[in-house]
Amino acid sequence: PQSLLKKYLEQADVILAVGSRCALAGFKPEQQVIQIDVDPDEIGRNHRKTFGLVGDARVTLEQLLERLRAATPPRPSRKTEREALRAEIAATLTQEPQASITRSLRSAVPEDAIVVAGMTQIGYYTRPFWPVYRPRTYLTSSYSGNLGFAFPTALGAKVACPDRPVVAISGDGGFLYNAQELATAVQYGINVIALVFNDNAYGNVARDLDEAWGGSYGAELTNPDFMKLADAYGVVGMRADTPTDVGALVTKALTLERPVLIEIPVGRMPRPVFFPPRRKPTRS
Repeated sequence: PQSLLKKYLEQADVILAVGSRCALAGFKPEQQVIQIDVDPDEIGRNHRKTFGLVGDARVTLEQLLERLRAATPPRPSRKTEREALRAEIAATLTQEPQASITRSLRSAVPEDAIVVAGMTQIGYYTRPFWPVYRPRTYLTSSYSGNLGFAFPTALGAKVACPDRPVVAISGDGGFLYNAQELATAVQYGINVIALVFNDNAYGNVARDLDEAWGGSYGAELTNPDFMKLADAYGVVGMRADTPTDVGALVTKALTLERPVLIEIPVGRMPRPVFFPPRRKPTRS
């Protein structure tokens, strides 16, 4: 997916970047970037040919749109072009087991539901491949990369939007950073669906060590029985028989007016296709 988006971006004469650090964008040196950010220190930090507009994104865009409408005639919609690009990217959703798990999950989650994708293999994989149908329904820690943020963030999202389903995607290691917040969910009736993809390890670290050093160390975990943990806190516990059962279990969980913990046992997953390869260390 990165190569498709990169090819698309390289055709642009001007790029409008709203609230983006542009840290990993890789624009060509000659491309003109118009960067909108509330922080003046972010303007032009990562791309030399940048024209900055400092201000709130919504207010600045509204003012810019007003000026453009007064100065230029409307141009044809690029909706068809965007849809074709989306379809082309979706066609690259083939890496297993992540692809089948992602499809199963997306088929069960309503379009207006809020999904919080944590720092875990399925969370990473959803970043380019999760179809988003409505604004502010897909949340990640993005550049920050905070392990363990997904479940507590989902609780906050559910408090803010109590009438919408909220699903948190976590790995076992990340979930255990804040598993005690199951008590908060029960105490205050915050009915979040917590998905825990359990490989009994910090899976990303373990795979990186395998690839770089020929074996992992310090990355394996001794986990609790997540179903007993759910029962101890008073939440509904479900365990998937196979990873692709996640969609059916989410569908069932959506009918319950209670916090739900769904454990999905998984094995070691391959490096996402859009991750750079892990290079073996060199010795001088």
